[in-house]
Amino acid sequence: MEFKGKVAIITGASAGIGRAYALAFAQQGATVIAVARTLGNVEGGEPGRNTLAEVVKAGEGLPGRIYAHVCDLGIEA
Repeated sequence: MEFKGKVAIITGASAGIGRAYALAFAQQGATVIAVARTLGNVEGGEPGRNTLAEVVKAGEGLPGRIYAHVCDLGIEA
């Protein structure tokens, strides 16, 4: 299935199943909004493990694009 031109919002995208889905959707051409509580290191060096920065870096070169959005869904405001 191809998702070119589609947008997917993936919560819990920094690790585990959420990370796998973010990369899978980007592999199929989707624009992915990857949501998690931890951004990680984006300024030089290697991104931290299980962070959005790591997922964005892992998605480089895929047909789709991954954008990081930091938020905690447990906080209603």
